[in-house]
Amino acid sequence: MAARRCIPSRVRAFTSVVDRRISAESILEAYASSRGRTEEVSYHVASLMELAKSRDRVAMDDPRYLTMLAQVARHRTSFTTQMLCGVVEALGRLGRSDLLSDTYTTLILSSLEYLGPDVLTVVAKTYAMHNIQGEGAQKIFAVLDQRLQEERNTFTLVDLCTAMLSSEIYRERNPSSKRRTPDYTAILAVLVATKERLSTPELADALRAFSIAYRHRRPEERDGGIRDLADALLASEEPPSQLASSVTSLLDLDLPDHADRLLRRHLTTADVGRESPGKRHSAREAVRLIRVMTRLHKSREAETRKWWQPTVDALYLDVIAGLVDLDTTQSLHLLRAIAQGRVSRVCPSKKLKKEVIPLLMTEVLREIRSLPPSTVAFALRCCVKLQYWDSDFLAGASKVFLDRMEEYLGGLSGRGPALRGLVPASSLTLYNTLVQSSGMRVFEYPSRALASCLWALTKAGLDSKEVAEKAVLCARDRVMEMTPQDATTIAWTMARARFRADALKYLTPMLSRALREERMNARDKAMLLWTIAEHSSDGLLEDPPLEDFSTLAEGITRDLQASLISDSFTNADIIVLLLSYSRLSQCGRSPEDAKTAILSLHRALYGRVNSLDLSSLCFAWFLIAVSELSDPALQGPIALAAAKKMSRPGITASPQDAANAILALQKSSGELSRLVDAPDDGFC
Repeated sequence: MAARRCIPSRVRAFTSVVDRRISAESILEAYASSRGRTEEVSYHVASLMELAKSRDRVAMDDPRYLTMLAQVARHRTSFTTQMLCGVVEALGRLGRSDLLSDTYTTLILSSLEYLGPDVLTVVAKTYAMHNIQGEGAQKIFAVLDQRLQEERNTFTLVDLCTAMLSSEIYRERNPSSKRRTPDYTAILAVLVATKERLSTPELADALRAFSIAYRHRRPEERDGGIRDLADALLASEEPPSQLASSVTSLLDLDLPDHADRLLRRHLTTADVGRESPGKRHSAREAVRLIRVMTRLHKSREAETRKWWQPTVDALYLDVIAGLVDLDTTQSLHLLRAIAQGRVSRVCPSKKLKKEVIPLLMTEVLREIRSLPPSTVAFALRCCVKLQYWDSDFLAGASKVFLDRMEEYLGGLSGRGPALRGLVPASSLTLYNTLVQSSGMRVFEYPSRALASCLWALTKAGLDSKEVAEKAVLCARDRVMEMTPQDATTIAWTMARARFRADALKYLTPMLSRALREERMNARDKAMLLWTIAEHSSDGLLEDPPLEDFSTLAEGITRDLQASLISDSFTNADIIVLLLSYSRLSQCGRSPEDAKTAILSLHRALYGRVNSLDLSSLCFAWFLIAVSELSDPALQGPIALAAAKKMSRPGITASPQDAANAILALQKSSGELSRLVDAPDDGFC
């Protein structure tokens, strides 16, 4: 049965209704020109409530606005509970939540036991939305939880749902709180019994509250009534006011099918008649929808694919139309979604992508000097992944990254205490000891950000010498703070950029331990073996790093068979491993068990031949053909697969792919000669 529309109660009449036709300027002007009624408490409160209803931007330093706030505060001891409710909500909407943590919290606490459930709910909602801190706020939510536990029958359904959500949002934002969690099993039973009377906003609020409360429970430990509420939300004809939030709640409750159906139903309906401006999503809501769509993988289904991509493109068009309303964080969220590409499938079409990426990058560049190093490094990675080869952006972002790290160094850059002459700039550990004794903040070297930045600059082909020097310092003094992925990335970029492996001798002990303790994933192993091969073939390794890295190569080779059995390696990982073993063989430094490992990799590629794209297939065939351990029985099917893929209509091989195929044919044994002379030859 479809849920009814919400009818605001007397207290909620203000909190639910927004009249955008009311001009804030006209309200302030009327208030400033009023005479004779300035002592009426209700007049000041009503004026403040009307101002908040307008949703217009109000200048914080407007003297008329400041006078209104002062008059409301002066009469606060004469407030009724209804007035108190309205003032608290109005201050939250007007961006003056700072006043709630002091003056009005004291007023609320003085009459807390007399507040009705409706007023207490509105107060708690405002405090949760703006995350008001302090002991007073904690006491307000403690009383709310107690009433939800012991007096839940005194709450209306709408207040019950809102109170639950407010309590859980505040608990989530303040995990150190010692408040007792209400018995949601009993509350859920009440809501399920009355689900036909719940409106769409009430159902959405309840599900969001349960999604927060049950987040750390296993699916089998969650109450069965949750699915009943989700079914009721799907049956509602009215879309949730915050569709993205409702879909997220269903995903958090492990109801992906419900989430997909809710999104498809209301998002598709909203896209009908897009020529009407009123049907457009705001840019911020479009970002929220795109973010939640990255969690859905239903786009792989053929029936879903018909509406998925047009819907995604429509959302990005909404983003472009409202780009001025986005902040840097939201722009970065979109860049992440686009960079994930095939994984999330929330990427605009090629033509639209060329339009939206420069706009988002420009927004990031505008605020890049205020971003932390990790965020700057992420922006650089996005540039590379999205092939946004803007040299000005890449060079500028890397310069900002280094400047930000120097700012973190404090005294080492001449802006801290007089310690610069006491220690060398490279000795971060000693410097931190001295800084800590002086009471300053200890420098935390962002090893992951450094690895990301170095990777991005190296992939982009830019000069990364300065960043590499920082990487050496990071490897020497902060190695224990790195993850295996960070260390592997730094080692890989050193090899790719042809730097001497100065940092590697500091990284090898940690990498060896990570390999022994099985804390290194398949991608890291492939990158690390390529790094060893690259440094070995270029003669950049010296003793003892060469001995240490040879030991690492032996360890990776021993574990290779187990990783292949568990199917941990991607196609790209296997090709990288084959290339690495080929280079190690050329310089005479193959690991002891390399022969067995190479044959296993050949068989693994043979089993995946149908899933390889043309470029990977041609390169893999070339690597197998030039291998000393080449097996003609495997080369034949791989060569035939490459020929068939090349001969498909619409497939055009790049010069590099064609060269790899030709070289593979030349290196192959005589048993493959029939492929060249075949009538249906794809290489002709």
